[in-house]
Amino acid sequence: MEYKITTLEPKILIGKNKVMSFAMDKTKELWQSFMPERDKVINRLDENYYSMQIYPQNFSFETFDPTMEFTKWAAVEVDHADNMDHGMNKYLCRVVCMLYSYIVDLRVNFLRPIPLFLVSGYLVQVMN
Repeated sequence: MEYKITTLEPKILIGKNKVMSFAMDKTKELWQSFMPERDKVINRLDENYYSMQIYPQNFSFETFDPTMEFTKWAAVEVDHADNMDHGMNKYLCRVVCMLYSYIVDLRVNFLRPIPLFLVSGYLVQVMN
């Protein structure tokens, strides 16, 4: 697999979060609650959406436990987080680096970058 690492500035994310596990995945419910409210977020920087998982410090894929809980976010990036009264939360993502891993899209046979933020305890996927 090909990849590229890029350094990024911190990001201010606004969105909703939910505690879940791999065994009790609530991703669908999280995004279904966020998407109808996304247009209420002011000061958006772009049209990207951020799916972020925050794992506990003792999380390990080597000793994987599908019932271990983590917090998942559905969010957008803003330039500042004033006037947040839409039932959403703010998260300052102090990103150190971003990994672009490339996958082959078999439908059109080309390499497509999948940006993932890699930070201790975090995995953030950017979708547009």
